[in-house]
Amino acid sequence: MHFTVFTIALASLARVAIAGVAVAPRSDISLFPRAPQAPAPAKGTSTKVATTPETSDPHDNFDPKVIIGGTVQCLAATAPSKNDQLIAELSICGGIKAPINNCPGTEQKSTGTSGKALWTLEAAAGMKINIFKGRWEECCNAGRATCKGKAFSLQCENGTDAGNPVTITLSSV
Repeated sequence: MHFTVFTIALASLARVAIAGVAVAPRSDISLFPRAPQAPAPAKGTSTKVATTPETSDPHDNFDPKVIIGGTVQCLAATAPSKNDQLIAELSICGGIKAPINNCPGTEQKSTGTSGKALWTLEAAAGMKINIFKGRWEECCNAGRATCKGKAFSLQCENGTDAGNPVTITLSSV
């Protein structure tokens, strides 16, 4: 008998606690931890991402949806030659010796250089870059097609070990 009364009392308390949670103000939602954000792209002219590739080469294709916010920051500097850019891409995330299909998720920031081209990939603090080669190429192609001969900076979706964006910047050295 005492057990039943005790159970009913606990159930009553639980309902009160649940009712209290149900009426919590919306402002309390901000108390939940947020996912880390990739660094903001370098400041430049904010340009809506292009929808067509730079050339008719099938390797230049991309899906505009891979660019976070649908915009690319076109920087004032002239982009290095495409040849330098493509060779510099090979030295990102450990270069040729790294896995061929993606950055292995061991670095928060990675750079690749060749000639005058400098690529910088940067994840949010505490995150590791883990981007597949196809996604990385799509984001680079979108930047090239959008900024047409200019250096650029953008945020590419699903570029970290937690699925968050990664900031990609092409500049000249």
